[in-house]
Parts: sequence; C-alpha cells; structure tokens
Amino acid sequence: MSRIQGALNIHLRQITGWVYVPWGILFASFLVNYTISLAFTSKTGFYTGGISSIVVYMFVAGIIAVTQTFPFALNFSIRRKDYLLGTILMISIASFITSIILMLLSGMEVWTNSWGTQLHFFNLPYLNDGSLFQQMILYFLILINLGILGFGVGSIYQRFGGKGTLLFFAALFILSSLLVFIISRQELWISLFQWLASHSAFEISLSTIPLTLVYAMITYLLLRRSGVR
Repeated sequence: MSRIQGALNIHLRQITGWVYVPWGILFASFLVNYTISLAFTSKTGFYTGGISSIVVYMFVAGIIAVTQTFPFALNFSIRRKDYLLGTILMISIASFITSIILMLLSGMEVWTNSWGTQLHFFNLPYLNDGSLFQQMILYFLILINLGILGFGVGSIYQRFGGKGTLLFFAALFILSSLLVFIISRQELWISLFQWLASHSAFEISLSTIPLTLVYAMITYLLLRRSGVR
C-alpha cells in the first residue's frame, strides 16, 4: 500500500492539472455562455455543450499523466503495478470530486431556474433526467472511463513510441470508418437511436464499467513492457 501511496503522491503534486485547470476552463466557458444568455434570453432556453470540456480534459489528463510521471516513478523504484493502481486511484479521486461538484451545480441550476436566464449548462435534457445521485454516478463513470482510456493511450506511447501511437490511431480510424460503413450499409442507425432512446443516460453509463476494466487491464500489460522515454 505504501508503494501505491508513493505513486499517488507523485500525481498529487500535480493537483493543479488534475483539478484546478479543468475547472478553470469550465467556469470560463460558463461565464461566456452566461453572458451570452443575458443578452439573448429566450423562453425556449439556451442550451450549451460547454460541460463537455471537463469530460474531454479528463481523457487528455490521463494521456499526459503517463508521459509526465511514469519515468519519474520508475526512477523511484515504484513497481509498474503500483504505479498503475496509484494512477487509477488519482483518476478516481479527481473523477469523484468532479462528479460531486457537477451534481451540486446541476441541482443549483434547477433551483435558480436556469440561472434566471434559461441557460442550461450543467443540467441538460436526457443526460440529467435521473436523480442527483444518479447524475453523480453517471458523471463519475464517464469521467473515470475516459481518464483510464487516456491513461491507456499514454501507455501505448510509452510502450511503442510516436510511430506506434500513430499506427494505433490510424488503425482506430480505419476500424471506426468500417463500423460506420457497416451500420450505414445495413441501415442500422434508426435501430441504434431507438435503443439509445429506450435507455436512460444513467443505464448507458453503467455499461461503461466493463470497458473501463478492460482499459485498465490492457494498460497494465502495456506498462509491464514499457521503458523510460
């Protein structure tokens, strides 16, 4: 446990990047959108996807974490397994804190009647249809999923370098294009949208749990053979 704590402490020294920077970006986006909503208040409401910035940032933070801290951890003789667990713990802590704050801001948005300007920033249709507790779980699962996915992508670079990472994204692009082609060819888009509509956002977020576990296992396998770059 002490070695895991050591890996966690490395990340805690960069708490600014894990917590303060993403929230600074998000609140800057909120202020811009709030200013716009003051000038263009509408009865139908002003909807924005600004909250996605903090979700995307968690993915990026997972990538950056590896390149910034993995060599440092090895120099301190921290085992790769302990580094993995310590990093996942850091991602979990950051995701939990973020999900709590997002839940509270969602409730505040409802309580203030969308900030008095019909601005829907933290509380959006479908995404926030459940209870506040369900919203917190939803955010936590999405954030930790993307954080560990980013951690895995960073581990690909640590294992195979820039060329290997480029090949990975090229293969991913090809597979994604092939999947879109198959769905379009088989005219499955309507069925896909119907399936999404028949499930709540909270239910769909629960399906990310096995994916998150798979990301973590693949990341461990990559780190086992990774060296310092």
